Amino acid sequence: MKISEQIENWESFWVKIKPALNARSHSFQIIFDYLKKIDKPFIVETGAYRQVDNIAGDGMSTVLFDCYLEFSDGRGISIDLDQEACRLSRESTKNIEVINGDSLTTLTQIKTKADLLYLDSFDIDWNDHWPASTHHMKELFSARNLLKDGTLIVVDDNAFDNSGARIGKGRVIFDYMQALDINPLFDMYQIGWIWEESNPS
Repeated sequence: MKISEQIENWESFWVKIKPALNARSHSFQIIFDYLKKIDKPFIVETGAYRQVDNIAGDGMSTVLFDCYLEFSDGRGISIDLDQEACRLSRESTKNIEVINGDSLTTLTQIKTKADLLYLDSFDIDWNDHWPASTHHMKELFSARNLLKDGTLIVVDDNAFDNSGARIGKGRVIFDYMQALDINPLFDMYQIGWIWEESNPS
């Protein structure tokens, strides 16, 4: 049985699950509050569900999105290169189309505009965050056709080093958004921006 089929309603599920999200709890609250304003939301995620019950470590965003979509009549897509992650995600979700493929290619092939673009595909090495950070910038460019006024763009795994310098998966995207004068809606372990179509990419 899919996880979303085991819960009675979103509100009771969210009250129970939110504390387990630790560093992601408040930012996920902002994400879902934002989605509540949208009729039949469309979510696109890179990086699928890959470890059972590791909600504090991974956040289990694929499962969370699936459970939310169950009660909002929306739909989602999750993209991952890892076949095992795709298998687990398909077994655990009902409202998410799981695509086993390269995110940089697959994102260019999606035709529908996204209400939420959630980027979390490239494992972060905290001693050298640049490969993951530049990959997520490439994903943002690959997903340009998905963006519209009001698309919420979220990148997971962000932090600051001991010197106070920004590191993590969203590092390069942060600089890009700053250049476009788009400030974060929230800036925590997850960082998110509302896309403004009037800004050229």
